[in-house]
Amino acid sequence: MGTPGDGQLDALVFPEVTYDAAILEFDVTPLANTIAIRFVFASEEYQEFVGSSFNDVLAILVNGVNCANYNGRPVSVNSINADVNAALFINNEGGSRNTEFDGLTVQLDCVAAVTPGVPNRAVIAIADTADPIYDSGVFLASGGVRSPGGGPVTGSNVIKAIEYYHAGFNHYFVTTIPNEIALLDAGAFAGWARTGKAFNVFVLGTAGTVDVHRYFSSALVSTVISTHFYTSNAPEAASLMVNPNWVFEGKVFGILPPVPVCPTGMTALLRVYNNGMGGVPNHRFMTELAVLNFMIAAGWIREGDYGMAGCVPL
Repeated sequence: MGTPGDGQLDALVFPEVTYDAAILEFDVTPLANTIAIRFVFASEEYQEFVGSSFNDVLAILVNGVNCANYNGRPVSVNSINADVNAALFINNEGGSRNTEFDGLTVQLDCVAAVTPGVPNRAVIAIADTADPIYDSGVFLASGGVRSPGGGPVTGSNVIKAIEYYHAGFNHYFVTTIPNEIALLDAGAFAGWARTGKAFNVFVLGTAGTVDVHRYFSSALVSTVISTHFYTSNAPEAASLMVNPNWVFEGKVFGILPPVPVCPTGMTALLRVYNNGMGGVPNHRFMTELAVLNFMIAAGWIREGDYGMAGCVPL
């Protein structure tokens, strides 16, 4: 079709962008403090493009908050398929269902917190990701909006880590903190700009994850160039905690511990070290092997157990 995507969906799939967005908006006045919207997500991207950038995505935003999440992940081709959340998926490549879509979910409920007795805005948005072909769709159940919703609110435990680069320092930095992202994008910290790269991480406290600690360099490291140190490795974190060169800023997000092969639906989060180039240490994190190879060619060193920092969601 070649029509525009949607900014709210772009945020879910960044650094990819969306195309051909279809959006339905309406108000609902609920009786209780939750509502449920019953739906089915379907796509022509199944199964050939599972795990790729062609990750068509759906959002159901109630008062601006997406409740189309299952097992903590936004509904998309990569988060519900024959390998990930398989109990929620129906394979239709043989055409047994009366639809052209090659795969679809079972009926799902988006459960959201609302204010009873007044209008609450619901926005249902769906779009192609990374290209405008092989469409996806959403089916809404007849009478499928109800209040109370029943069951817990279907929130997300996945957030984006956005990468920035300082050309003068030749340093990289990532953050998931909305206020920090806004300040960086507004130019509040001179010299820093987005690289266009990002990766998914887990909200702190997600079951099965380890916390990533963030440290800031003290004046003992450099009075000219500041840097940050991120680690989920317990011995490394303990040594930094007592090292006067580093100031503990807090725990910032979660990742799965490093393993020889990441679980289905996850990908390796890779870490490289600048080997002290420029006199100040810096790390870069990435999920793309092409970026890893580029950094190694530039003299950076790959680090971590099994050659990774850990595993993160696709």
